[in-house]
Amino acid sequence: MLSWLYDQESGDSTCSMALSPTATVMVGNPPASLTPSAQVVPQGPVMPPAPVTPQESEQRALSIHYIAGEFVRQVESAGLSRISTVHDIEDRVIRGPSARTICPRDGRMGAAYVDVVRGNDNVGQATHMLSYTWRYSVAEIAESLTEWSARAGHDPRRFYVWMCCVCVNQHRVKEKQQKGESVPFDEFKQVFEGRVKGIGKVIALMMPWHAPAFLTRSWCMLEMHTAIGLGDSCELTIVMPPNEEDAFTFSLIHSDGLERVYKTLQGASIEQARASMAEDDVNILRLVKEGQGVKMFDEQLKKHLQGWFLHVANDHVRSLPMKLLTACSKVGKMTSDLGDLDHASTILTFGWSNMSMTSFLSDKDAQKKVEVTGDLWHEQGWINHKRGHRKSAIKDYEEGLNQMAALDGLHNMSAARLYRGRARALVGDEPDQAFLATGEAVPSDEDIQMAISDYIASLEILREQEKVETEDGAKLFNNLGLAHTLRSDFEAALAAFGRAGEIREGQGSTQDPGNARRLYNLASMHLKRSNRCSESAEAAGYSHEAVLLFREAVRLLQAASVEPELVEKCNRKLEWIREHGVSDPVVAI
Repeated sequence: MLSWLYDQESGDSTCSMALSPTATVMVGNPPASLTPSAQVVPQGPVMPPAPVTPQESEQRALSIHYIAGEFVRQVESAGLSRISTVHDIEDRVIRGPSARTICPRDGRMGAAYVDVVRGNDNVGQATHMLSYTWRYSVAEIAESLTEWSARAGHDPRRFYVWMCCVCVNQHRVKEKQQKGESVPFDEFKQVFEGRVKGIGKVIALMMPWHAPAFLTRSWCMLEMHTAIGLGDSCELTIVMPPNEEDAFTFSLIHSDGLERVYKTLQGASIEQARASMAEDDVNILRLVKEGQGVKMFDEQLKKHLQGWFLHVANDHVRSLPMKLLTACSKVGKMTSDLGDLDHASTILTFGWSNMSMTSFLSDKDAQKKVEVTGDLWHEQGWINHKRGHRKSAIKDYEEGLNQMAALDGLHNMSAARLYRGRARALVGDEPDQAFLATGEAVPSDEDIQMAISDYIASLEILREQEKVETEDGAKLFNNLGLAHTLRSDFEAALAAFGRAGEIREGQGSTQDPGNARRLYNLASMHLKRSNRCSESAEAAGYSHEAVLLFREAVRLLQAASVEPELVEKCNRKLEWIREHGVSDPVVAI
């Protein structure tokens, strides 16, 4: 929230505060970097971009979407950076663009920054008030709000945050400062409390974690305490920038994080905090003393903050098992991909051994547990598949699906991968039974049909999750094409391989080595079809297609220096075509 009766804190550009309900922002001529090259700054007054009443304009605020996007871009266009503080940008970015705009509250030249912003995605009636200090950087503010809205599942285009720096007319602030005008205490109290109660939702930005600047600013302390005192009438949320949250949680393990926080809180007091204007300090202390008194004020604020830091610490501890499981899943997969199957299996087993620690997860982490559970079983199944233990792989995939069902997670993407994994284990990776490795079982018709059913179940999940046009979708259609090839349904196979190719074209991944498996399967289908043809010319045409596709698969794989086994398979089939001869001379190898 940082009070709209604002405290800019120390610095050459120190302003007092917006001391009346008519306050908005000062403005100067916008710098060239903030105006299009063809635009000429008007010499006469400009009305605000949208007709609003004075009362409506009091509640106008910027959306999180705008703050994190266009506002940051304007800061950078002005020759400043994301790490510039609000102090740094106040003159060139905040006041400049609205210099020639008429304030909708007092009808005079010079408006608040928020008064010149257009579009419902960018500006609207305030849903929240931000309590912060002007020492914070643009990046810290933008990233904190973005992270908060993402975690809460909010639409950043529809959450509008009232910030004094852009919602108060800083031009009027300077005028009052230059004239030495002060605000009567009763007006001071009415305006401040009215702003907090009117919006009713306060976000307090806390940083650095070990010594929050928040606790040195009397305005910030008053704002938070007022929100606490309103109880259910005001929703108070405390947030930290992502990097500060990471530093705090790191300190809980490797240092004395909570002890440092509590020590800082012990020394905090509204009597020690300062505003940029001595007059503000006088008014704030008077407000506190006429209320519950300094001692009770300090104790209530400290108790709330201690509880919040402890809550953050508890959340971190509760998240550790989930982080461990996620790490085991990812590291196990990477280790498996590099060919160290024994080590990969050991890592996954370690993950399962710690599964019991997740019994007290939050709702959010409980959903993550569903996904990671599926991933752990999928990776173990894939390890057994690569070892040639396909029956064991099928059991792994089935156990994963059973656990996903118990967690009500069969509509999760991990379940889609388990269905796909089981199907692959049922039918293998070779689309042409004539080229199966020695000792490798020929898939039964029943296995092929079950695999197709699993692929369809996986596809339904991808559709539900709107993930068909992804790498997962491309792989799934490729697998489906292989299954159709096994039962010699060439038209269905061709359609599936074609759909996989369309997805890769849409992704721009046709030149990736991942496409080589599709090319191999498609080439194998053409070769199998060639061997089934009675017409020599038709057979030669299919063989020709197969040769081109095998060669392209080899090219992609060798360019990336991956999957030498698949390169060998391609070359083996090319050699087979050479040995058996092709009537079409174009196919000569």
